Amino acid sequence: MKVLLINGSPRKQGNTFIALSEIAKTLEKHGIESEIVQIGVKPVRSCIACGQCKVKGENKCVFDDDVCNRISEKMATADALVVGSTVYYGQPNGAVLSLMQRMFFSAGVY
Repeated sequence: MKVLLINGSPRKQGNTFIALSEIAKTLEKHGIESEIVQIGVKPVRSCIACGQCKVKGENKCVFDDDVCNRISEKMATADALVVGSTVYYGQPNGAVLSLMQRMFFSAGVY
């Protein structure tokens, strides 16, 4: 079994990373492989509902200038997903929301 953990915080070694690291340690104790992926500080596009991910049938977003497709590829081989994010005004930060919306739609996870 493999779990993908997404660090949605712009701070690579911040509190979200610490929390995800604790989850990864617990998973490891139970023999479960995990990987933490950092979104980073570069912009993440939002979905523009162009539908080209479905038209082309490649299960990836046609915009390949951010982390979305790279993380989608990792998600395709994972059995579970944990998303960690900073909380801004009662919700995950915008990069996490944009990533999840594009990733789930383009990869066919809906």
